[in-house]
Amino acid sequence: DTGKNTSTPVQQADVKVLSIRLEHNKLQYALEKESFTSLNEAINALKNSKKSLPLYLAVDQQVPSGELVKLLAKLSEKYQVANILVKSD
Repeated sequence: DTGKNTSTPVQQADVKVLSIRLEHNKLQYALEKESFTSLNEAINALKNSKKSLPLYLAVDQQVPSGELVKLLAKLSEKYQVANILVKSD
């Protein structure tokens, strides 16, 4: 899901949500309610997560596309990326 920068990560029931947003010209990541300042920290938290649930991405529309590609590349090491959904205005 894409959207405007929000102060809280997106939450969904019965799935894990990894959020990425641009705040004060810095990328911020969140897994559920826990925030991270680097992609590696977020990926490590995801790997250590005990829940076996589908993973959803919530991406702020201000995030540069190159950063999204890096995120998808990292995630593809563990997850099969099957669909990318884009919510239009």
